[in-house]
Amino acid sequence: MHITSNIDSHITHYDFYEAKNPRINLVVVHGMAEHKERYKSFALKLNQQGIHVYVMDLRGHGNSNYHNHRGTFGAFENQLNDIQQIIQQTNNLPTYLMGHSMGSLFARSYLKRYNNMDGLIIMGSPYIPDGFNLIHTALKVLAKLFPHKESKFFHKTMNQGFNKETKNPRTPVDWLSFNEENVDNYIKDPQCNFPFTFSGYLTLFDLIEDVYIKDWTTQNSNLPLYFQAGEHDPCPDYKKDGFNKAISKLKDAGYSNITQSIYSNSRHELLQDNEKDQVIEDIIQFMYKNIEV
Repeated sequence: MHITSNIDSHITHYDFYEAKNPRINLVVVHGMAEHKERYKSFALKLNQQGIHVYVMDLRGHGNSNYHNHRGTFGAFENQLNDIQQIIQQTNNLPTYLMGHSMGSLFARSYLKRYNNMDGLIIMGSPYIPDGFNLIHTALKVLAKLFPHKESKFFHKTMNQGFNKETKNPRTPVDWLSFNEENVDNYIKDPQCNFPFTFSGYLTLFDLIEDVYIKDWTTQNSNLPLYFQAGEHDPCPDYKKDGFNKAISKLKDAGYSNITQSIYSNSRHELLQDNEKDQVIEDIIQFMYKNIEV
């Protein structure tokens, strides 16, 4: 299935997993350098609990290459509009938005601008990286000079940074999960683990700035928000208290209905790791609890 952007005619592909006797819609925004098919098992489990699931390919990912380039988005506001158009495809059931990793940045940026969901699930939230301002400034120059050039240097540096806390790493992306089969499948998948273009990395840093540095516009202060993270996930940057600061940012913006779960035997990809069954059960309980209040 697909939608055509009403802004720039970009085609976004998405999968719809239909539940029998549905009570809830969930729209999923995946993470960096992956694609919608990786969420099939998760979606099918939610279908069994009466939840319709919509999983999109972000611009520059999977089947949704942007101007024939992968790892690039253009203006991130256009990606937010794509998410809105996907949500508009849903029926009038309670609708939740879930963003994993980079997808959680898009989801929170979406939260600032739209008020058409019944709750938000924020999974594997990245925090502000060291040297953010310097890197952001450099990317503005590089993206202008070489917008469609892939940066293998940034790709390698990011993975090395995330993997440095992993004891005796077997691969450059062990930080993703303790589950070795998942790590191997990610590496083998030709639609995963690719470098972004310079403009793609710039969009990523623009999103980080939008979520953590720029002012917020709060649409619905009582909207249920749910943070999930693995205790061994490097993205939230526990050493800098990044996980709690991400939550505090939304509390300071006025959101009062925030819950959280940290999983003690998981890394970044919660849906593919040791505690995935508990993670999925917690997501289901969160959604049902908040439509039955």
